[in-house]
Parts: sequence; C-alpha cells; structure tokens
Amino acid sequence: MDKKDIRNLEITFDKASEEARRTYDILNGMGGRSGAERTYLLAKEAAEKNPNNKKFAERLNKAKLNYETATANYKKAQDAKNAARKELNTALGTTEKNKGAKSLVDKYNKAVEKVKTAEALILSRGQEQYDAAVKTAYGLAEEAKAAGGKIKPLPAPASGVTRPPAPTSIKSGNLSKLSDAEQVKALMDSASITLNGSQYQVLVSSPNEQNPDADPVVLPKYIYYEPGTKSKFTGTGRRPIPGTPSGTTFGDSDAVRDKYQKQLLEQYGSKQALIDKLFKGGFLKTNKFAANQMSKAIIAGLEDAVAEYTLKQVDDYKNNNVKEFETMDAFLTSGKRSDKSSLTQTDVTATVFDDTRATALIKRLYQTAQGRDPNEKELKELIPMVQDFQKKNPQISTSTRNEENTYSSGTNRLGGDPEEFLVDKLSEKSETKARSILGYYDAFKSVIGVQ
Repeated sequence: MDKKDIRNLEITFDKASEEARRTYDILNGMGGRSGAERTYLLAKEAAEKNPNNKKFAERLNKAKLNYETATANYKKAQDAKNAARKELNTALGTTEKNKGAKSLVDKYNKAVEKVKTAEALILSRGQEQYDAAVKTAYGLAEEAKAAGGKIKPLPAPASGVTRPPAPTSIKSGNLSKLSDAEQVKALMDSASITLNGSQYQVLVSSPNEQNPDADPVVLPKYIYYEPGTKSKFTGTGRRPIPGTPSGTTFGDSDAVRDKYQKQLLEQYGSKQALIDKLFKGGFLKTNKFAANQMSKAIIAGLEDAVAEYTLKQVDDYKNNNVKEFETMDAFLTSGKRSDKSSLTQTDVTATVFDDTRATALIKRLYQTAQGRDPNEKELKELIPMVQDFQKKNPQISTSTRNEENTYSSGTNRLGGDPEEFLVDKLSEKSETKARSILGYYDAFKSVIGVQ
C-alpha cells in the first residue's frame, strides 16, 4: 500500500475520532453545558418527584428520546473509530505500539555513542560510569527489539576494557525472570490490547526471523506463567536441589494451553479436579463429562481461560501497575475476567466558571432574590466560593465496552449545580428572607426535582 493510501486511512481515522469526540460531548456535556445524559437524569428525577405534573412528564419523554439517540450515536461513532483504527494498523503492518520502534532504535543508537565516549574516557571518568552507560544501552536494546526494532549489537570493547556481561535468559523455554523488572518490561512492551471484531485480544510484536529487514511480525499471543520452586533438602551432607525462579513468556494458543494443562494436572491430580476448577471459574458450563469427553472439555475450557488470563495480566501490568503475575490456579479461583471487570474509561470533568461567568450568574440570582446587583464585597466572597464548589463536585462518567462487546455509558455522579448552590446560599441571607424569596426558592427546587 502506497503512502497516499495510508494517508487516506489516517484521514478516515482522524474524522472517525473527531466524530466519536463530538458524540461523546453531546452525550456527556462539555464547557459547562449539560449533556443529554445529565438532562435526562434531572428530568427523570423531577418527574418522579412530581408524578402528576404533565409538563415534567413531557420533558422526561423528550429528554429520554434525546438521551437514547445520543447514546446510539456515540456507540456508532466508537464502532466506526475502532474499525478505522484496525484498518489503518493492518495497512501499516504494525500496531500503534510498534510505531515507537524507530524512536527506541534511535535512543539505542545514541546510547551506543555514549558507550564509545565513556570507554574512551575510562581513565579520567572511571569504570563505573562506563558500566552504567553499557547497562543503559543493554536496556534500550531490549526495548527496541521487543517493539520490533532492528538494531546492531554493541561494538566489541577495546583491548583491555572490561565490559559488564549482556543480560541473558534465566530459565529454559525463554521465560523472562519476574525478579528482573527490565526483562518483564521489555516483554510487556511488545504487547498491546486490541479490539478484533467484538473481542479483545493481546497482540505481540516480534522481529521477522525469516526476513530481518522486513516489518516486525504482529500476532495474537498468550501468556504462560511458571511459578518458581523452592530448593529441596536431600539429606544431611548432600547438596540441596536448587529452586527455580518464576518466569513468564508469550506463546501460541495451543502451546500455552498444553503447558497449562500439564501444570494444572500435576497440581490437581486428576482430569476431573481440573474440570471442576474450570467449571467453578466459569470456563465450562458443566462439570459432568463422560471419561472419553474429559480431554476435549479441558482443552475447550483452558482455551477460554488462557485468553481471559492473558488479557487480565497484560491489562493489570500496563494500566493498573500490577507487576506480579497471578498463577493460573489463582485466576481460575477468582473466575472469568468478564464477570469481574471490563475495559472501562472513566472521565472526571469539573466545569469551573471563570470570574466573568460566575459574576453573571451571581448578578442574575441577586436580582431575582434581592432585587439588586451584588456589591464588590459580595462578589469577592461568592466568586471563589462558587468556583471551589464546582472543583469539589465534578461530573464522573464512565464509558464501557466489555469482552462480550456489551456497550454501556453511565454517570456515576452528576456534577454540582452552581445555581442550586447559590440559591441555597442566598436563601440564608436575612435580606432574601425579608423579600420572601423562599417562595421562589421552593419553586426553583421543585423544578429541578430537589427536596
């Protein structure tokens, strides 16, 4: 695909993103304006508190229709954005994560130059600074390779120069040692969570072994985690059998599933015990299988479990700062990820009026409540009070699409209403009471559905 075609896909994606943002603003509001959702919730609350008021009922019906339309439009826009993103990434032959490969290679190349400089200055700056430069280059090399970048190895050190050894795999099977944070980071940097149709999956980037000069290979992969073992005492005067560190790696679905099957059968002791665990975890609909159907059931349940487990571990590591992997046994005990959580974006929006807008609101309510404009002292008191109230009472909204592609949008908490806040404040003033504004106050509270 040529650059022109790529550019057209980028334009399509940009337009889809803009439409998703526009429909989100309509649904949730922006710049101090109430969105369709907030308007609907206020109308619903008012109608419930005034069940015999036809005007409130009409407002509710209109607000509900607008809310449902806005929700459907936002869902449609999000689907279009996801489809455009997928098409663009497919055309590029890479995920968004891989776009940073060149940047990582550039950083590594700069680190190589620093190693050369530090090597030439060992006599004046010392071995320690040289060692630090080498280790930095090692780390950047791992990151660049994990992202699919192609790099050249560090040049051999000059005669007589001692260089720190390069990091190597700790365990057989290319497992990254969990105690080595850099190894695990490089492993997880190569992974990204992507929506494929209606399902989320983890894609992993790796160098193209058949053609090293080609773009990196991006394929669905699954996590295999091997718990560490403790050293075993073998008798007095004998050397203990050394333990092994815990480790993890990505692999193809069948290979990872088979490794877990072996691991769990050793742990549980029988096929039926493993089936019971998969059933309780929500990965099998029943735990009753004929003897000749048990192996098939285990394979089916484990395939589902491995996919869910991989998604959860990557999501927790990247987004929730969880640096320890749970065992497959612990995961099965906790149940399916889709029953426990979903990929949710939470937006906290605090609409804070500037001084001009706050002044206009205060003046309008003063005219209604007291028949005059506020003086400078009153404005100086109330403007920061209103702004502080808005900061402390943001609107909290969530937008969710889970693994079953079930879409939901909701507001956990409405933002504070500055007008209601000011009416409460003004109702406390003796001048307001003297003008019998409480009749207006009660009417205002009735309109917005507040007791």
